[in-house]
Amino acid sequence: MSKTKKMIIAAAMSALLPAGVSVASPLVNVRLVLNGTQAGIGNDGDSVATVANVGQTISVRLETQLAGVGAVNATKSVTITSKTDYDGSNAATSDGVNSMRFDVRQVAGTGVGADFDAGFTLSSEAQGTGNTGGTLVTRGTSTASSTDPNDLLGVKAVDSAAGTPFLNSANAWRTFATGTLKVASLGDGGTGVMAPQISTSSLNAPGNIYINGHTLVGITFNDQNTGADKPVAYQGLSLQTAPEPSSLALLGLAGVGALKRRRKA
Repeated sequence: MSKTKKMIIAAAMSALLPAGVSVASPLVNVRLVLNGTQAGIGNDGDSVATVANVGQTISVRLETQLAGVGAVNATKSVTITSKTDYDGSNAATSDGVNSMRFDVRQVAGTGVGADFDAGFTLSSEAQGTGNTGGTLVTRGTSTASSTDPNDLLGVKAVDSAAGTPFLNSANAWRTFATGTLKVASLGDGGTGVMAPQISTSSLNAPGNIYINGHTLVGITFNDQNTGADKPVAYQGLSLQTAPEPSSLALLGLAGVGALKRRRKA
């Protein structure tokens, strides 16, 4: 099915929904993106990084965003009906992300591989009691180790002032941690993905948010692990290899050939 047909069908289905009915959706989003424009790799905020060699480093950041008014989550049986920004004095009525915990791991595959040499650095507003930039573990295990390749387990951001959201309710993405990835292998040349994911430990709940005038919604491990409508949506950073000069040259020759044939025709 073409992309155009899919868009037409989606629009038609949306039109059939009664007024005021919302589509099920996550309550909070978390993503890993490029931190700053990096020559040859990508631009600030990109979700795709182009890499050239093993050992190359990539500056990244974690961002989060509270879903908009109207978002409905079936697993938690809640609807976001209002969002109130924290203004420095309304902690008791403001909304936003209160805490979150997750792993950042390489998605299984044969493409580009990356790892960490250190945990994330959390922003000052997310350094509440119990915060951590994550523990280095050897990939495929839960054993703390500095042996490459490493994933990060148990990244935890917590509000610095009890009861105050470290992310306010604005719809914009908000940075709460920065770190560095290192290219560990180019694999088979295909695309690899490093992504925030639900914790490997059932003891680690994904977090808490405030919505609808400071109503606390706790997201449990089971909510995220087995719930049909995931309360948290995670988005990873794709890692792809740069085309080799010879490949680019062949593409250029192919383009010239096609142009000549078109002129002859």
